Amino acid sequence: MKAEPKCKICRREGRSLCLSAKCALLKRKYPPGMHGHKGYPRLSEYGRQLREKQSLKRLYLVSEKQFKNYFAQARKKEGNTEENFLRFLEKRLDNVVYRSGFVTTRRWARQMVSHGLIRINDRRLDIPSYQVKIGDIISLKDKPPIIKAIKEEI
Repeated sequence: MKAEPKCKICRREGRSLCLSAKCALLKRKYPPGMHGHKGYPRLSEYGRQLREKQSLKRLYLVSEKQFKNYFAQARKKEGNTEENFLRFLEKRLDNVVYRSGFVTTRRWARQMVSHGLIRINDRRLDIPSYQVKIGDIISLKDKPPIIKAIKEEI
């Protein structure tokens, strides 16, 4: 089994982000790179916060700019900033498709959305960062090969 780049990210973070049964982190419990065998370094408080931010960003497959924008929106909104921030991340269309059980990984959910295989309120939508609202109806495109592939995976 060859380690994929997404598993390299899992090893960097020290926990499984790809949610794969073949994750390289299961075989190699040390960080990637030439000096990885030494294990994970002791981090300062800033280093721990940075690692946590990076792992959250990589878990939800969000770019740095999107991440900053979500945080800025969460700060402006009334209430707990942390809860608002996680609410913005959880309401993304790719995450909702993953959470609803259509697919088994967030990467696959993002790919399905960007290929236009997901419909919201009977309209084709191919934007993974779309914020789903309460009452939106999410469905699959009616193509037998797609439905068959999803049923086989689940």
